[in-house]
Amino acid sequence: PAHVTPQLRRLLLSFLTQLRHAPTPRGKQTAAAMLSQLGAACPRLLYGYATPIIEALTPHMSSRDAGVAATALRVIGEMAELAGDRLLPYVPTLLPQLHQVLLDFASLDKRRAALCTLWRLLRHTAQPRKGHPDHAASEALKRRILLTLLTELLHPTMTDSRGARLELLRALGVVGATDPAVLQAK
Repeated sequence: PAHVTPQLRRLLLSFLTQLRHAPTPRGKQTAAAMLSQLGAACPRLLYGYATPIIEALTPHMSSRDAGVAATALRVIGEMAELAGDRLLPYVPTLLPQLHQVLLDFASLDKRRAALCTLWRLLRHTAQPRKGHPDHAASEALKRRILLTLLTELLHPTMTDSRGARLELLRALGVVGATDPAVLQAK
């Protein structure tokens, strides 16, 4: 309804301001969690604001505070589901950052959130087709991420729980999926 949307926009902008300028990690984590709740309640509103939301969340992906980083990663994954096509310009910058988070053994929660975000991001954003200038770089990045995921599967601290193994298998499935058009051409 038209009378609710301006209030929701003000609330969204308030959360983005809190996320950028909160003095404590707990304030940033709360703002990111509230963005997630707002996205679940009204996804159409967040679709229009995907760019500022991703720009506000990206610096927090590699935060020292594991709670802030994990929450930011989860919200980025949810944004990939809500507005996958809007995140396409950010995929080349998000994938290397996710790769670095996956290599960080400091926090298990942050790594699980990165795995979940990775498969959501790869699933809901289109990859460049063959012949596109970014295709070769995209394929090399996918191979590097796949290698990281395989080594993650072998590491005992990552696969202690069933949930982590499920997230890992989802990400492997999305990264290793074969294009049906390529199969039909052969």
